[in-house]
Amino acid sequence: MNSLLQEWEERLIRIQETIDEWLKVQAQWLYLESIFTSEDINQQMPEEGRLFATVDRNWKDVMKNTIKDPHVGSDHDVSKN
Repeated sequence: MNSLLQEWEERLIRIQETIDEWLKVQAQWLYLESIFTSEDINQQMPEEGRLFATVDRNWKDVMKNTIKDPHVGSDHDVSKN
């Protein structure tokens, strides 16, 4: 019983850490999105604009995949141990 509780606690901590990191990324993404949606900025900083476009696509893909499979930790069911 104790190991099951410890596994759940570890899982919940990892989930919380992941969400915390997502929130940090989202805050930065929102800040940068407003900058790099400006055509003027993209003309002045084309390489940075391309890099942001890549990050933008990756971030949106991560969030789309999260929406498609919202079952956190569904790949390992610790209650079966």
